[in-house]
Amino acid sequence: MTLKKSVMLLLLTLPLFSRADDFLNIQTDPFMIVGSQYVDLAVDMKLNSHWAVGPYARSATDQPLYDVGIRATYFEQQTYQPGWVTGFEVGYSQDVYDGRYYDSDKGSYCLWDIDQEQCGLDAQGALRTRIDHGYFWRWKTFNVSFGLGAALLFKVDDPADVALLPAIHFAIGWVR
Repeated sequence: MTLKKSVMLLLLTLPLFSRADDFLNIQTDPFMIVGSQYVDLAVDMKLNSHWAVGPYARSATDQPLYDVGIRATYFEQQTYQPGWVTGFEVGYSQDVYDGRYYDSDKGSYCLWDIDQEQCGLDAQGALRTRIDHGYFWRWKTFNVSFGLGAALLFKVDDPADVALLPAIHFAIGWVR
């Protein structure tokens, strides 16, 4: 699924869930606004007084890489109120994990093997799970969240090949 289709799916499902105030939190990566290489969009929907859940989509602007899935957030105080939060994500990533780099002139990924360059490679698919713990700040409808954690990647072409990576959650959002 491309990022365009993922964003369309997010936008089409929003009216199904709109109801009371403080039900939705639309988040993005603040670095995207100042020219980051990634586009990031997440929509959390309040489930109860401590949980919110929703889809997310991330994509690189200069490479055919993406990450889509579902994020659940536990709010220690109350949903969308300032305080400690723990986030859980499960999704699919199309990314690069073994030193491959994107050559825009060739339109493919390349990898140096001893003394020669091997090109024509694809990005690698991986099932991804992530957990992070951090803090949620809120001012009226605007909010900021920051957390640190870890991600586990299970490569699709070799499920025994598992990678453990550090994870940072940093987002700005608007509660509706």
